[in-house]
Amino acid sequence: MKNTGWLLLMMLLLVLTACGTEVSGEHHGTITFLQSELPVKAWQMDNSHMTKLQGQVLLDNQPVARASVAISTVKTVETDLSGRFDAVIDQSQPLKIPVHIQSLDKATVQGKDLDQPMKDAMKMAEAELQIAYPITIKSVVASPGHPDQVEVHAQAQLETKTFFPAPMFDRYGWYGIIKDGGGQPVKGAVIELWEEEGMEPLTSSEPSGANGGYLFEAIPKNVEAVSLRVQINQMTYALQQNILLTIPSQTSLEADITLPKHGLELASSMLRTRLLPGAVYQGIMIGVSSGQSVTYTSTVPTKDGAFLLTMPKKVWEEHPHLYETKIRLFQASPLQAGDVIPSERIPPARIYEPDHIQAQLKSSSS
Repeated sequence: MKNTGWLLLMMLLLVLTACGTEVSGEHHGTITFLQSELPVKAWQMDNSHMTKLQGQVLLDNQPVARASVAISTVKTVETDLSGRFDAVIDQSQPLKIPVHIQSLDKATVQGKDLDQPMKDAMKMAEAELQIAYPITIKSVVASPGHPDQVEVHAQAQLETKTFFPAPMFDRYGWYGIIKDGGGQPVKGAVIELWEEEGMEPLTSSEPSGANGGYLFEAIPKNVEAVSLRVQINQMTYALQQNILLTIPSQTSLEADITLPKHGLELASSMLRTRLLPGAVYQGIMIGVSSGQSVTYTSTVPTKDGAFLLTMPKKVWEEHPHLYETKIRLFQASPLQAGDVIPSERIPPARIYEPDHIQAQLKSSSS
């Protein structure tokens, strides 16, 4: 009997211990919005394109007061006693706004300070607001001659009397391909233009893409000739000191670069330059984000936002998200609405661009 009694007592203690662990449990922190998706609004002189973002911070469904909330990297606001916060944001362009907890030094729940497990749970809480042109699917049909492909006829929804900001002529450009000593494209290289005896570059390109292509965001003005450097993998390749490149006027320039097999000096024979009739086009394109590598095409949207996606049928049936990204393309010939752009020329969405747009099927009643 004594052994049985002790056994029952030990079992009771184990049950109580287990219950205590469950009660203390893990905390759960959340950041919620009154609206998590907003449509793009046209910029207005009266600032009516500015919108108040409203949200709330909760810990285990209880309001967190006086928590410091970071709105992207530009604003920090504090929650009130009900855990609510608000901030004025710009709704005039596609944008993804991440929100997270900045500080909990003054935060309380039901008037009590947060202990460390509570703070740890809250610091894991994050959310994001998406501002984008809503997209409607008008029809999906088989691609002629390609039974494994579909054509998705879609349209970005706009405000009345507004136009979709599709890529259009922006400026004459400086474009090129960079390759290594073996003739293979170099990805991630940054090309810099320097003035003689300059302390810093006049301008820099974005990192070269998978095909080695690079493009300067801006070409220096009031400068006739420049030197050139290439930055890659913490190495600097520099053009010979006695060589300068002439900056063209009212036309574009192609400058292909081949890196030396040995050393860090770029000789004149490693550059191939020629004037081009093309230009840089800049605007917004719509791409496909499926969570895997996918080859597709997207057309330049018309003024009313209509565009055509062509992709594998299997990918479309998996309901991929769409994204809206600012794009810069160098085109030898004029770019027009309806022109087909292959996916390799459409960059993936940047961290601040909306990348989980769920297109809506247009109902027959509409």
